[in-house]
Amino acid sequence: MFLQILLFLQLSRLTLTSSSTPLPLTKPGCQAKCGNFTIPYPFGIGPSENGCSFYGEGQFYNITCDASFNPPKPLLWFGTNGTTGKHNMIELISISETESEVRVKSLPATLCYDKTGKATIDDSPWMGLIFTPFTVSSTKNKFFGLGCDTIAHTFDPLSGFNATCFTSCKTKEDIMDGSCAGKGCCQIELPSGLKRIFSVVGSSPTPKPEILSFDPCSYSFVSEIGKYNFSSSDLNGTNFLTEGRDIPIVLNWAIGNKTCEEAQKDSSTFLCQTNSKCSNSNDGPGYICACDTGFAGNPYLSPGCQDINECEDQENNPCEGICINTIGGYICQCQEGTYGDGRKGGIGCITRKAEFPIVKVTL
Repeated sequence: MFLQILLFLQLSRLTLTSSSTPLPLTKPGCQAKCGNFTIPYPFGIGPSENGCSFYGEGQFYNITCDASFNPPKPLLWFGTNGTTGKHNMIELISISETESEVRVKSLPATLCYDKTGKATIDDSPWMGLIFTPFTVSSTKNKFFGLGCDTIAHTFDPLSGFNATCFTSCKTKEDIMDGSCAGKGCCQIELPSGLKRIFSVVGSSPTPKPEILSFDPCSYSFVSEIGKYNFSSSDLNGTNFLTEGRDIPIVLNWAIGNKTCEEAQKDSSTFLCQTNSKCSNSNDGPGYICACDTGFAGNPYLSPGCQDINECEDQENNPCEGICINTIGGYICQCQEGTYGDGRKGGIGCITRKAEFPIVKVTL
């Protein structure tokens, strides 16, 4: 038994050497960071032609790093429209290759009036994701409408999705902070697979002066669930215009338009690397890659996912007894004089009870 443990420990040291090496997230020779963000492959900084990002089936995974900000900001190109009538770059808030999602800043539709009832701001942006790997997450976002006497409308002409919610409040006292059930705030769940989404906001044909006195603006926008909490102060002047820009939208992403089974037929373009598994996207076409259990790294980038050494931290490993790292897992063993499964979350190691010696007496 001692020799077996010794052999495992020797193998463990070899594994530790390889798994302790920093795992690459970006293609060799490519810019890895934009400001405070690390950009993992299949995304990459710069134009698609530089080879730092994946390009396939008409989908772009490239990110623009805008150095005019301090620190620089990563931007994604989308087919968006507003008062400018141009395509816009949207700021990237976070990116994850393990969860296959990104977060970008929301673009609220805005309708504001002056005291005479004349519209001063009327902006209805839309987000087009047709030539991107993204879809709007249906499980992590909702559509919101804010205002009194407000009509908030969202639709996707491609999928046929069309939904409207209404708000009504006659006085400030009708509004309840934290409530989004129609008094100053309404909300709509989104379907899966949205590749284009329009946000429109409106009000009654003749704005009411008594409402404009405390609520001159109405808004509609998509937000990550739990990241927007309605407050009556959002209806005070144009405060929400600044605050609303920091509200995130969660976008799911995937590779291409093929299923795992279809993509695996062409090994030259299939992106899932060694020690990873392929899964079909749940929120649109394409597939995603993930490291196998017990492995870590970027599943889209060679050499693939590497073994995790669960025993590396002697003070915080899963074993109560001896921790022996294995490829893709670990083994817990109890020290001599104890028994059990050796796991901190299991039986652990129990000390064997001392047995009294039996003395044989011959008469």
